[in-house]
Amino acid sequence: MAEEWTRVPSYADALAQVLGPGVATPRVAKLADHAEELRVHGRRMFERWLELVPAEPAVHLTTGRLSPPALG
Repeated sequence: MAEEWTRVPSYADALAQVLGPGVATPRVAKLADHAEELRVHGRRMFERWLELVPAEPAVHLTTGRLSPPALG
Protein backbone atom coordinates (compact mmCIF):
# COMPACT_ATOMS: atom_id res chain seq x y z
CA MET A 1 0.00 0.00 0.00
CA ALA A 2 2.84 2.40 0.78
CA GLU A 3 4.22 1.94 -2.71
CA GLU A 4 0.82 2.85 -4.16
CA TRP A 5 0.76 6.02 -2.05
CA THR A 6 4.08 7.13 -3.51
CA ARG A 7 2.40 7.16 -6.94
CA VAL A 8 0.00 9.88 -5.76
CA PRO A 9 1.84 13.11 -6.56
CA SER A 10 0.54 15.09 -3.59
CA TYR A 11 1.49 12.27 -1.17
CA ALA A 12 4.93 11.87 -2.73
CA ASP A 13 5.48 15.64 -2.59
CA ALA A 14 4.43 15.78 1.08
CA LEU A 15 6.75 12.90 1.96
CA ALA A 16 9.66 14.62 0.20
CA GLN A 17 8.86 17.91 1.89
CA VAL A 18 8.75 16.37 5.37
CA LEU A 19 11.52 13.77 5.15
CA GLY A 20 13.58 14.98 2.20
CA PRO A 21 13.81 14.09 -1.46
CA GLY A 22 14.53 10.48 -2.41
CA VAL A 23 13.31 9.06 0.89
CA ALA A 24 10.29 7.23 -0.55
CA THR A 25 12.15 4.29 -2.12
CA PRO A 26 14.13 3.25 0.97
CA ARG A 27 11.10 3.85 3.24
CA VAL A 28 8.87 1.66 1.08
CA ALA A 29 11.57 -1.04 0.99
CA LYS A 30 11.88 -0.95 4.79
CA LEU A 31 8.10 -1.23 5.18
CA ALA A 32 8.07 -4.17 2.75
CA ASP A 33 10.79 -5.88 4.79
CA HIS A 34 8.58 -5.65 7.89
CA ALA A 35 5.18 -6.14 6.20
CA GLU A 36 4.19 -9.32 8.03
CA GLU A 37 5.16 -7.92 11.42
CA LEU A 38 3.20 -4.73 10.71
CA ARG A 39 0.21 -6.75 9.54
CA VAL A 40 0.20 -8.81 12.77
CA HIS A 41 0.36 -5.68 14.94
CA GLY A 42 -2.31 -3.92 12.86
CA ARG A 43 -4.66 -6.90 13.05
CA ARG A 44 -4.20 -7.13 16.84
CA MET A 45 -4.86 -3.41 17.28
CA PHE A 46 -8.05 -3.66 15.23
CA GLU A 47 -9.22 -6.77 17.11
CA ARG A 48 -8.59 -5.03 20.42
CA TRP A 49 -10.49 -1.97 19.22
CA LEU A 50 -13.46 -4.20 18.33
CA GLU A 51 -13.34 -5.66 21.84
CA LEU A 52 -13.44 -2.21 23.43
CA VAL A 53 -16.00 -0.42 21.25
CA PRO A 54 -19.66 -0.94 22.13
CA ALA A 55 -21.63 -2.99 19.60
CA GLU A 56 -24.12 -0.14 19.28
CA PRO A 57 -23.27 3.55 18.97
CA ALA A 58 -23.76 5.62 22.12
CA VAL A 59 -25.62 8.21 20.05
CA HIS A 60 -28.28 7.14 17.60
CA LEU A 61 -27.10 8.24 14.17
CA THR A 62 -30.55 9.32 12.97
CA THR A 63 -32.17 10.91 16.03
CA GLY A 64 -29.02 12.10 17.78
CA ARG A 65 -30.42 10.80 21.09
CA LEU A 66 -28.19 9.08 23.58
CA SER A 67 -28.65 5.31 23.68
CA PRO A 68 -28.90 3.61 27.08
CA PRO A 69 -25.78 1.69 28.08
CA ALA A 70 -25.81 -1.98 27.12
CA LEU A 71 -26.44 -4.38 29.94
CA GLY A 72 -24.07 -7.29 29.94
